Amino acid sequence: MRSLALILALAIGASGCQSQPKPTRPPVNVAPAPAVKPPVYQIKTLAFTASWCGPCRQQKPKVYQIVREGHVVLMVDVDKQPALASKYKITAVPTYVVFDWDREVARFHSADELGNYLNRIKPRKLSPQVKPLTVKQKKQELLFPPSVYVKIFVAVVKFFFFS
Repeated sequence: MRSLALILALAIGASGCQSQPKPTRPPVNVAPAPAVKPPVYQIKTLAFTASWCGPCRQQKPKVYQIVREGHVVLMVDVDKQPALASKYKITAVPTYVVFDWDREVARFHSADELGNYLNRIKPRKLSPQVKPLTVKQKKQELLFPPSVYVKIFVAVVKFFFFS
């Protein structure tokens, strides 16, 4: 076994023994880019409107004000996105559907009511489905106790390096 490994090492070394000069690169002083995490928006609002709708045009300034306050509002034209409108069962425009972590929590037909609602609620830090695991829960997810994994690792190392 060792002789086979020695022959392979010599063969690999002999095939690459032609040395070529390595290109030298000047040192580059580049500062690492700061780690910027994109903001996570838990609360989103879909605003279902139409270009021909008078009340939709009247409420647009209020919707823009809500966006300037930092809330996420996605405008959906029901004429251009009929599948999305039927998915959320939109029967009248304007309709504002509020989602918290992809779950519908409220529905309004007035931008004033929407603004009052969004200013009244506070977004949660974590989704109710996403909870960090404790050390005890992580240990329970193992198939075997940690000592078994150590013994397997030692046996593999002995087999490949000392046999």
